Amino acid sequence: MLDCAAISGYVANMGGDCSTDLSTLVQTLPKGTLLHNVCRKQCKEFCPKAAVASTDIGANVETYTKCLEKSCRDASSTFLKSLTGDDMNCSTLAKRPGFTCDADLSKKFSRLPEGTTLKSICQVTCGCYYQFPPYTWRKIGGYDTSMHLTAQPTWYGGALERPPNLNKLCDPGTKYNTTTGLCEDCPSGKYTFHKGRSQCELCQAGTHSSNSRSSNCQACQKGTFSRDDGSKECSACALGYFADDIQKTQCAMCPIGTTSTAPFHTCTRCAYGHYASQTGSSACTPCPVGMRTKESGTLSLDGCLCNVSTYKPAPNSAKCNKCPDKMTTDDSIGATAESECFCPDGTVESVEGKCAKCGEGELEGLKCTGGSPKKLIVQSGFFAGIKGGTLPAEAFVGVKGKYSVFKCFNDRLMCPEGDIGTCNVGRKGISCGECEKMMVPGDNGECKDCEGPLGAIQWQQNVIQQLISVCHFLQSSDV
Repeated sequence: MLDCAAISGYVANMGGDCSTDLSTLVQTLPKGTLLHNVCRKQCKEFCPKAAVASTDIGANVETYTKCLEKSCRDASSTFLKSLTGDDMNCSTLAKRPGFTCDADLSKKFSRLPEGTTLKSICQVTCGCYYQFPPYTWRKIGGYDTSMHLTAQPTWYGGALERPPNLNKLCDPGTKYNTTTGLCEDCPSGKYTFHKGRSQCELCQAGTHSSNSRSSNCQACQKGTFSRDDGSKECSACALGYFADDIQKTQCAMCPIGTTSTAPFHTCTRCAYGHYASQTGSSACTPCPVGMRTKESGTLSLDGCLCNVSTYKPAPNSAKCNKCPDKMTTDDSIGATAESECFCPDGTVESVEGKCAKCGEGELEGLKCTGGSPKKLIVQSGFFAGIKGGTLPAEAFVGVKGKYSVFKCFNDRLMCPEGDIGTCNVGRKGISCGECEKMMVPGDNGECKDCEGPLGAIQWQQNVIQQLISVCHFLQSSDV
C-alpha cells in the first residue's frame, strides 16, 4: 500500500504538489491519478485553494467539482458559505433537497450553475467511494529507500474487494453504512421508513420503538408518555397523574378531589369518607374518625362532616364534639356548632337544657311530632312562646330552655291547637288573653272589631279585663 507521508515528501522534493500525476511514479496506478486523489490528509486544503482562486461563480464551482471528482470528498464549509451565504456543512446542506443526491441545487441556490447536483459537491455525504480500476498483479521495483509499493491496496477492515459505487437500497428499519458498505439494523428508539437511508431517525417524543430494525415508531398509549426523542419505551404515569389520549409527552395532574391509579387513563373522584386537597394527589386522605362526607370527590378536610349527635367546633377541625345529653343533629348536613344540636323525636329541651318527654310534667300542653322546633304542636287550651319571639322578657324569667308554656283558664277556645305562639283570631299576648287594638272579645274565643258608639267603652273595659287575666295564668312551665 502507498505510504502517503513518504510519497508526499518525495513529490515535494521533486518540486511537485498535490496535482502531481502519481501514475508517472507508480505504474500500477491509472493515468490521471493525482496525489490529492489518494492522499487526502496531506492534500486536504488543495481543492479549497483551487476554488477560491476564481472570481467567476460558474468557473469556481466547475473547478471545485472537477477537483473533487476523483477524490471522493465533501466541499468545505468555507466553500459552501461562499455559494449559499449561510454557515453550513454538507450534512445540513443535504437536508434542503431531502437527502436526494441527484437533486439540482441550482433550483434552491441561484448562484450555482444549472445542473449542479448535491452529489457533485457533497460526495462523502452521498456515499461515494474512490476506486482504482482493476489491474493485474506485477512485480515492481523500489523507487528509492523511502518509498516503495509492497502490497495491493486494502479497503476498510482489511477487505481486498472494493466497496460498491452506489449505496445499497437497504430495507426500511435498516441504514446503509457508508464506510462498510453494509446494511445495519436501526437500534431501539430509532427507525427508517424508506429504503436506502444512510441514517436512522429518532422516534419523536410521545412515541417509541422497543425493538431494533423498526420501520416506524408506535404512539404511547393512554396512561403512558415519553418525554424525549429516541425513547425505547413509554413510561406509565405516576399516581395522581393521567394521560387521557395517545402520544402524550407528559402526564397531567389530577384536579383536587380526585386521584388516579393504573392504568392512569383518567382521574377518579375520591370515595365517600375521603378527600384530596391538592392537585396531583397520589391518594385520597380518609376523614378523621367519627366523620364522613356528603358525597364523593370531597375537596378538603372541611368537607368531612361530623356524624349524627356530634358537631364540628371549628372549620377544618379534625375532631367532633358530642351534643349535650341525648340531643342529635340533622344527618343530611353535618352540624358545625352546638346550637345545631336538638332533642330527638318525642322530646323537647327542658328548663335544665336536657331532653324531656313531651306532654308530661312541666311540658304539659306540648305535643312532639318531631325533634325540630318546627314540628312542636301546642295543644288546645295552652299557649307556648319561644325565646326571642313576641313575648316580653318576663315570660322567660328562670327559664333555661327555649320555651315557656301557659294554660289558658278564662276560655280554652282562645288558645286553639297549632304552632308555637298560635292564638285565636284577633288575640295576642300571654295565654292569648289580649285582643288586638280596637277589638273586643267575641264568640268562640275570638276577638271582633268594636261596633257602634259603645265600641270605645267596650274596648277600655276589655283592656282592664285582660290585665286581670294575665295576672291569673296558672302555669308558666319552663321548657
